[in-house]
Amino acid sequence: MDTILILIATLLVTGVAAGFMAGLLGVGGAFLLVPVQFRLLHTLLGLDATLALRVAFATSLAVVLPTALSGAIAHHRHGVIHWAAAIRMGAAGIPGGVAGALIATHAGSSLLGPLFAALLVIAAARMLVPLSAGRPLTRICGTPLLLAIGGCTGILSGMFGIGGGIVLVPALILLCGCPTHRAVGTSTAFILLTSIGGLAVFLSSSPPAGVLPFFAAGYIDLLQWLVLAVTTIPMAQAGAWAAHRTDAGILRKIFAAMLVLGALDILSVA
Repeated sequence: MDTILILIATLLVTGVAAGFMAGLLGVGGAFLLVPVQFRLLHTLLGLDATLALRVAFATSLAVVLPTALSGAIAHHRHGVIHWAAAIRMGAAGIPGGVAGALIATHAGSSLLGPLFAALLVIAAARMLVPLSAGRPLTRICGTPLLLAIGGCTGILSGMFGIGGGIVLVPALILLCGCPTHRAVGTSTAFILLTSIGGLAVFLSSSPPAGVLPFFAAGYIDLLQWLVLAVTTIPMAQAGAWAAHRTDAGILRKIFAAMLVLGALDILSVA
């Protein structure tokens, strides 16, 4: 009983933080969700490291979808989502998500853990690079570049259970000259599309029978999903509200700091 209470309490706090940061930064929140879930599954519940990481990726992606929907609704109200760009990127992001999830269901934690941490650190470093003033997205990024960005982000999304915002937001800012707030808003719309492909793979793939401690759908831990979803969804609305009242430079610094913390944590237990 004590173990379950610790699990639920930790997930509730994590869900509040991840949901708020998802809305604030235009990400799915996986940079917080994955390290915490992995630690709980592997250290607290004793699951094998590879299985724990796969379950963390899958459950995180299942939480990301409704959380992104909540954040996208709020950002749409502020008129900062570039829907045409999001749809073009999503056209490549969905099959990319399928490919990434297939890789994740066959790779071990010794590969996935360091790769995930490296992804977080690279994204953090790029976000701290001084940026020129943002320019209208459609004048900088043509369809080929948007498809390339979407496909690459989709693969990473499926592999690591992320919505893709930790890659997409820096890409839109650095490659397309997109204003930070518009990049954040467009990212939430893209996440809605790209997470579908990876989620389908994790749902259709199953770990060995009886190895997960709670009810599961494929690799998705339903108890963790429920506890996280009820907190991340409303907090994404609060985060999106705060995003439009926060300086863009501050947003980038917060984003980079959270990415580095997530990388350090996943390396400490992977």
